[in-house]
Amino acid sequence: MAAGAFGGVAAASSNALPGDTLYGFKRGMEDLKLEMADGDADRGRIYLDQASTRMSEARRLMERARTGDLDHDSLGEIRRALAGMRHDASEGHRLLHQVYERDGSLGPIQQLSTFSQAHRDGWSRLREQLPVQLMDVGDEVSSVFDAIDQEVGPLRALLPTKKEQQAQSGPQTGHAPQRAGGTDPDDRPASASATPSGSRTDEKTAPRPHPSSSASAHSQSGGLVGGAGDLLDPPLGGGSSPTPSTGKGDPGSKPSQPDITIPPLLPDLLPGLSIDGDDTR
Repeated sequence: MAAGAFGGVAAASSNALPGDTLYGFKRGMEDLKLEMADGDADRGRIYLDQASTRMSEARRLMERARTGDLDHDSLGEIRRALAGMRHDASEGHRLLHQVYERDGSLGPIQQLSTFSQAHRDGWSRLREQLPVQLMDVGDEVSSVFDAIDQEVGPLRALLPTKKEQQAQSGPQTGHAPQRAGGTDPDDRPASASATPSGSRTDEKTAPRPHPSSSASAHSQSGGLVGGAGDLLDPPLGGGSSPTPSTGKGDPGSKPSQPDITIPPLLPDLLPGLSIDGDDTR
C-alpha cells in the first residue's frame, strides 16, 4: 500500500508547477534520479531532460497568466522555472562536453544536437512572449542555446541524419528476405529436404497399403495353401511336384484332376457346365 501510494503521488506530481503543493516532491524525485545516474553521460542526459521540463513549466505558467495581468508571484514562479532551465541545460552541456573531450565519442554531441533542435524554435516563441521584467533571465537561457550550437555546429556533418537514426533504431523482424523465384530452400519441410531429387513423393498422393492388396498379393503367390503363404510344410526336397491341393507342378507336366463329388442339385444350379445329374460318382 505504501509503494502504491508513493507511486500515485509521484505520478500526480509530474504535472505540478512552481507554487503547487507537490512541486517540491517533483523536484526531489528529479534529484534522486541524478544521484542514481550511471556516469557523467547519463547525468548530462538527465539534466537536459530536466531543462526541457523547466521550459514546459514556464510555458504553462505563461498560458495560465493570459487571463489576467502577471502579478508579482506569477513573475517569480516563471523566473524560477526559467532559471532552472538555464541551470539544467548548462549542467547538461558541461557534463556531455567533458565526456566528449575524454572519450572522443560523438554520442554526447548527438544528444546536445537533439536537445537544441527539439527546443530551439519553441524557446524562441516563448521568449517573444516574456514580459520585460523577465528579459534578463531569458537572455541567459538563450546564451546556453548559443553555446550548445557553437560546439555542435562544426561536428554536425559527422552526426547521423534522422533517417539513419530511424534505420538504426527501427524494428528488427528477424526474418531473412525471401529469395527471388520461389521459397528459400532452407524453408522446405524436413521430409522434402531429406528425400533425394527425383524420388520425392507427396505424402498426400502417395498410395497407402489397403487390406485387400495384401490378400490379393497372397492369392497371386499361392494363397493360403501353397506358394509363399502356404500353411502346409513345403516339400523337403525343394522340388515342384504337384500336390492335390494346388494342382501345380512342373511346367511340362499336366496337373491331375482330383475326384469331385457333385450333389444331385448341382445340375440345376450350374446348367452351363453340361454336367448330368445321373453321372455322379
